[in-house]
Parts: sequence; structure tokens; C-alpha cells
Amino acid sequence: MSVQLFTFIKYMISGICGVGLHFSTTFLLVEKLKIKKYYGNTFGLISGLIFNYFINRHWTYSTEESNLISEASRFILVAFFCLVLNHFIVKFVHEKMTKGFYYSKFISVVILVLVKFYLHTIFTFI
Repeated sequence: MSVQLFTFIKYMISGICGVGLHFSTTFLLVEKLKIKKYYGNTFGLISGLIFNYFINRHWTYSTEESNLISEASRFILVAFFCLVLNHFIVKFVHEKMTKGFYYSKFISVVILVLVKFYLHTIFTFI
């Protein structure tokens, strides 16, 4: 198995764990602790992002970057860029291609998994 494929598999496992943390944190805060939905969702998202940064740093890419602030800043920049790109893809597929909203979100997720993996590989965790 190629190194790049093995890294991609680890990236996918990390992402699934991050999504699981995001959703479980949101569920716990909103459904059990009765925190407002958007606050719970925001905290869940932030928890997932922090988890994803550290698991990708230490396990997926095993980086030795000594400047944590610089690397984390690149991670946040990629995340923000992909958030904006997500909105453009969903809007384009949903409105211009007249596909369903959730179908549009699915297409966006597939594209963004590949884009984020590429950007993290060549830019974030170098």
C-alpha cells in the first residue's frame, strides 16, 4: 500500500472520529444539559476541530513542526477556506444545477474531503 493511500485512510478515520465527537458533544449539551442548540452545535464543532487538528498532527501526518501556532493557524485557514467553499458548492449544486439540498451537501462533503486532505498534506502539515 502506498504511503499516500495509508495517510488518506488514517485521515478518513480521524475525520470520522472528529465528526463523532462533534455530534456526541452537541447531543450531550443540547439534549441532556439543555443548552441552546446553536451554542451546543458551536461547542461541538469546535471540539471536533480541535480533536481533528491534534489527531492529524500526531497520528495521520506525524509532524515534527516545532511552531504549533504557525501550524494551527494554517489548519484554521484551511478549515475557513473549506467552510466558504462548502457554501459555494452547496449553493451552486442546489440552485444552479437544481439538485436537492441534501444531495448538494453530500456532493460538497465528497469534494471537500479530497480538497482538505490535499491542502493539509501540502500546506498544513508540511
